[in-house]
This record gives sequence, C-alpha cells and structure tokens, in this order.
Amino acid sequence: MQQVGLESNGQMLTLQVQKQLEILLPSNPTTGYMWVEIHKGDMKFFRLDSSDIITDGSIEQYGKGGHQRWLITSISPGQSDILFRYQQPWDDTTIDQTFQLTVVVSV
Repeated sequence: MQQVGLESNGQMLTLQVQKQLEILLPSNPTTGYMWVEIHKGDMKFFRLDSSDIITDGSIEQYGKGGHQRWLITSISPGQSDILFRYQQPWDDTTIDQTFQLTVVVSV
C-alpha cells in the first residue's frame, strides 16, 4: 500500500492497477472543519474502499485533533486529480486549505 499525506500536496504519483493508496490528512472535526472531497477529475480509475477519522488519543478528549483517512484502490489505467478542501462542509466560502494529488494508474 502506498501512503501519502500533506507532504505530497501538488505532486504526481504512479500507482499500478489493483494497488491500494492511503491518503492521510491532519484534521480536527471538533472545529467544524473537515476535508471535503471535490471530484475534479474522472474517478472511474479508482474505487473508494473506506473513509474514516482517526483521533489522536482517547475519543473522550474533546477538541483533540486527528486525521482523516481514505483508502482507494486503482481499478483501471488512466490519470485523475484527487482534490480535497479543508472547510466547514456547509459553507463553501470557508476553505482553509487544499490538497491536490495527481494519480497515474498504470498496468
């Protein structure tokens, strides 16, 4: 499994068909901000396997940050951009950060 985080923002990576990609971005949903996926490119080359939030420390600790994680499997050759915006999901004008990754799926 190939793993990427904020350090890969704006980069391009190559992934073979049927390989899994983990995207892990720092997040603190208690602030009202979350990473929201924006479909910028053609997502027919990928399958979203799971999406979850991983907290740092005990779940009972309110205000504690963590990470949002997506597990994606490449399913056919092609190229697409994956774009996330760190924002309040109900307000498109409060974009705090963006994360973009160009993924090339090869045989």
